[in-house]
Amino acid sequence: VHRIGRTGRAQREGDAATIVAPDEQAKLDAIEKFIDMQIPQLKLEGFNYFHEPIIRTSTAEKPRRRKRNSGSSRFGRRR
Repeated sequence: VHRIGRTGRAQREGDAATIVAPDEQAKLDAIEKFIDMQIPQLKLEGFNYFHEPIIRTSTAEKPRRRKRNSGSSRFGRRR
């Protein structure tokens, strides 16, 4: 998960945070190799690093997507 605030999106100086799970370490290593730079790592005080992940099963109901009406705009008229 990569998080950057409004300051960064406005191309001003600020802080960005990237959270990497243990199973994503190889991806982080590949990114560091690609940018030829080591990304500083910090430990967050009070963060539970040993929390069990939520495992989603295939039987869990997935949110349903609304189908869009391709022939009309949101006000019911064609453009």
